[in-house]
Amino acid sequence: GFAEWFRAEDLEIKRDMDSGNGEVRLMTVHGAKGLEADIVFLADAANPERGNRDRLLFVGPDGGAGDTPLWKLKDLVASPALEQLKAEIKIQEQSEHCRLLYVGMTRARDELYICGATKTDKVEETWYGMVETALKSSNLMREVLTTEGEIVLRHGAEPVWKDELPQSANVS
Repeated sequence: GFAEWFRAEDLEIKRDMDSGNGEVRLMTVHGAKGLEADIVFLADAANPERGNRDRLLFVGPDGGAGDTPLWKLKDLVASPALEQLKAEIKIQEQSEHCRLLYVGMTRARDELYICGATKTDKVEETWYGMVETALKSSNLMREVLTTEGEIVLRHGAEPVWKDELPQSANVS
């Protein structure tokens, strides 16, 4: 619903490097690089990275990953060199996926919320699953039952909810 509302509005979209001034900023992880906010939501963190499945493979002069495009042919032509190239590219994509998670997580000054919905059974490959696994194994987080009956992981004190917005908040 939020995405539809956002799409339907006549909004000016700009990349403003200034501080938030009490405004809500909706950004991609790429666009947020170098910025910081008191509260950050990684809103779509439960969908697995699609990667480079439908695009070209790029090969270098040594046969590894590089800049020269190579069309992928279904699995009709599968040489050991091609399989090695696919494995290298998958490792690069996973590394980039983790780097972007790091960028997103380090934008938060005070509070970080990692959430999302998914239909996949591969939740452990998502940002949400990666963070959940790390936090549960570290014993830094505790499971909390919300008033809606959902179980969430929480670190630190319980949040204090205010009934009204601060005067400086601009959510229009």
